[in-house]
Amino acid sequence: MINNALQIGIAGLGSPGVRLDSVAASYEEVARHAGLSTSPRERALTLIHAALLRAWAGDFAEAKSSLASVADLSDSPAGLITYGEAALGAAVRGVVCEMSGEPSQGWFDQAQARAKLSADPAGTLAIVTVLQAEISAYADPLRARRDSLNALAHFRQRGVADWYLWALRAAAVTAREAGLTAVAGAELLAAHSLSRSPWDQARTELALGEMLFQEGRFNAARPYLISARSTFKAQRAKYLAMRALTRLTVADPHSGR
Repeated sequence: MINNALQIGIAGLGSPGVRLDSVAASYEEVARHAGLSTSPRERALTLIHAALLRAWAGDFAEAKSSLASVADLSDSPAGLITYGEAALGAAVRGVVCEMSGEPSQGWFDQAQARAKLSADPAGTLAIVTVLQAEISAYADPLRARRDSLNALAHFRQRGVADWYLWALRAAAVTAREAGLTAVAGAELLAAHSLSRSPWDQARTELALGEMLFQEGRFNAARPYLISARSTFKAQRAKYLAMRALTRLTVADPHSGR
């Protein structure tokens, strides 16, 4: 089911001994040696998942390599994958570009166009919206806010818990970027209470810490940033750990030791 495609294994991140680079490598190995028992669609979803993990780890070259393979499957005259996988691949490429400081809007536009042609346009578009809103809400906060609330309602109606949580966190980020700090805080606290894994807790704590940091409430931000960074360091999520450390260094000059 496309709604759960990027959630395979993610809930387990944050468990003792689990590292993003190792999980990503295992997915890449599966995709590399995929045989007759693995469909091109399954291979594409595996590569998309690996790319997202690599991006969180800050390994952007590896992430782009996996996504290039997905693009090859998408562009094949044989039509090896559907518009759904193609949309997810383009959306994650947008996320990677945003993280690495490259233009991302073209990829998100492509993802939305392909999502509308997929077998489940509402569900696929909701995923694309969440991925885009969480990483680039600053570009158009009010539009991102509207779209993320639509995605949130979609996942609530369908009862997709993991994506509902992701959408709730994305909605909070859009509220923060739109200057709705009270709303953002309430949504992030709600997301934190719904988080079922250390990984989800850390991602929500990072968002909380960044919001409080943005407000200049350094003392309130510090414990959230410290907790999030601890989990991200243990999981080798270097990009996210560095985001926490960047804010934490200002809030607490001794945090980098």
